Amino acid sequence: MRSPPSLARVLAPFAPGRFLADVWGEKPLHVRGAPRKFAGLFGWRALNDLLATQRLEPPRLRLAMEGASAADLRSFLQYRLNREEQRTARLDVHRLNSRLARGATLVLNEVQEMHPPLGALTREFARLFVAEPNVNLYASFGRRPGFGPHWDDHDVFVLQLAGEKRWLIYGPSRRHPLHRDVRPNEMQPVRPVARYRLHPGDLLYIPRGHWHDAIAVGEPTLHLTLGISPLTAVDYLTWVADDLRAVESMRRDLPLFDDKRREEWHRTLNAAVLPRLNEKTLKRFLEGRRARLDASTRPALPHAIAGTTRLGNGDRLQWTGSTGTAHRDAAGLTVRSGGREYVFDPAAAPLIERLLSGKAVSYGRLLRSFGRQLGAGRLRRFVGELLREHFVTIV
Repeated sequence: MRSPPSLARVLAPFAPGRFLADVWGEKPLHVRGAPRKFAGLFGWRALNDLLATQRLEPPRLRLAMEGASAADLRSFLQYRLNREEQRTARLDVHRLNSRLARGATLVLNEVQEMHPPLGALTREFARLFVAEPNVNLYASFGRRPGFGPHWDDHDVFVLQLAGEKRWLIYGPSRRHPLHRDVRPNEMQPVRPVARYRLHPGDLLYIPRGHWHDAIAVGEPTLHLTLGISPLTAVDYLTWVADDLRAVESMRRDLPLFDDKRREEWHRTLNAAVLPRLNEKTLKRFLEGRRARLDASTRPALPHAIAGTTRLGNGDRLQWTGSTGTAHRDAAGLTVRSGGREYVFDPAAAPLIERLLSGKAVSYGRLLRSFGRQLGAGRLRRFVGELLREHFVTIV
């Protein structure tokens, strides 16, 4: 599978193929980048806009500082009742500034849901890694630590946006730990195995389980963390166990009191489980995961409601959900996406396959490519239906 352009942009100048083959899940990676490499993704202005326009409170927005009380770190919010007697939070900018000046780190979680460039980035990563990424933002201004050494149960891409920050990487005390595991990854290694100083445009990749510590250097600093929980054999076998619920013999009681019946039960169990542990079933598992990846929540108003009469040739359309899986047969093109299944007319199959690439394409290009085959009027009505049903949106 080809890696998306976004992975190449994040890793540049490091080659994506080399990263996926030699680095992913195995070892940390530090990549120097041009100072404005991530300028189009996020910055101080975007942060100020979100703080000013969004209703943010814990756990979405929080402050972190070692040794500070939870009450003190929540005191940057004021709560009041609106006309409907509902309690709403409002940012107290003066108190927020005071806490940040004293060394607190500002943490804004799931920023991809509020900032379209990050939403587009995470959707491309989701298609590649078959998992929902999550982007958090960290801003600090002094030298006090926000968290101290710790490890994450997901892989992390650190994107340095502004200022500098030091990172200590200690490595894992337990290889490939899980969120739910049989033994905790609780013993921090004594000495770091790597030390990095990140500048704007730099990338740091940290595999899950690797202890690490981010250290401020006394200047305003801003970075993003893009976290991905990789699929494991445990995820696959959990899905196989759920799939076995369709088999009657697997729903029967365990034979606790009869040895002969238990021998027969083992044979029945092997007959049901072993045929499912193959490449075909693994592909079905991955297809199902891809089909359930969350769709874009960006509407396409007014066209999705009022029609496409005002849709311009330069308007760019993009598939809203995961690219899912598509199969052609005599009935047409069957697509599984967003947890649902659809069948498109054979005449529309080439157009849908173009959109399923995940790349945005202009309406004018669709007209040039498919207008003669489908007819301009029919194509316009069909695109209108795609917008109405939220198969595609305008980006």
